[in-house]
Amino acid sequence: HKSNMKNIAVQVGKFSTKSSKSIGRGLSTVVTTAKGVELFSPLIGLTEDQKQFYNLAREFADSEMRPKANIWDQESIFPIETYKKTAELGFAGLFIPEEVGGSGLNRTDTVVIIEALATGCVGTTAMLTIHNMCAGMINKYGNEEQRTRLLPAMCKMELKASYCLTEPGSGSDAGSLSTRAELDESTGEYVIN
Repeated sequence: HKSNMKNIAVQVGKFSTKSSKSIGRGLSTVVTTAKGVELFSPLIGLTEDQKQFYNLAREFADSEMRPKANIWDQESIFPIETYKKTAELGFAGLFIPEEVGGSGLNRTDTVVIIEALATGCVGTTAMLTIHNMCAGMINKYGNEEQRTRLLPAMCKMELKASYCLTEPGSGSDAGSLSTRAELDESTGEYVIN
């Protein structure tokens, strides 16, 4: 966790706070926006490390995501260069162990980062969370060869991951899915019904 914190501190230094009125920058519990709206600070209850994570992710969202989010949506753009930048910040392998290229963060730290990124572009952040979930599944259920071959590339966004969870009649309710993959013992391959 210490080496990761050094990296995060270096990354935080790359961004500067634009205004004391920006949401999440101040240490008070109530923040006033430029339009005079009072909001509770998203930093309430966070550790010092988590505040750094939040501020780094929020600055990235403000500078790299929000200005382009409408164009990405309107033109159906998958912002690969932005995803590569998230990897440079350690956001493409948030809870993946450092020994395979990840940031080694816990779930709470990860939620803090995702919340801050989502202020810039919910869709782009959602894809990043799916990528992180897939990496987590490989980390948890993959064998050592799969972990060492796939996770370093995923943490650098050289390899992207996703999954499908929808079909007619069930939407994204996993319990209602009717598609099944079953192992055919005679061929050793999976067959989809």
